[in-house]
Amino acid sequence: MGHMDVISFISNGFNIYFPILILLLCAATYFRLGSRVLTFLGFQQFIGDDDMTQELIDEGKELVKRGKLNNKCDVLTVSYYYSLGHDLSGILTQ
Repeated sequence: MGHMDVISFISNGFNIYFPILILLLCAATYFRLGSRVLTFLGFQQFIGDDDMTQELIDEGKELVKRGKLNNKCDVLTVSYYYSLGHDLSGILTQ
């Protein structure tokens, strides 16, 4: 094997310190240090573990469900009128 030139950035300890940094970030995520720091600094509104956030999520799911139901009803109504022979070209282009 020949001589290998290594980039100075990598040879100066990147391959040692980068895995340590990854382990520290994993530990911080596991112990939820980010949300603890935000709570300590007074930014509780950015943490999504309260009842109001869950209510907003449930409301959004309900709105999506209603929208899908309305879309199905519209399709069924149009299909019904087509089966009766009605011309819906003016209504559908609006």
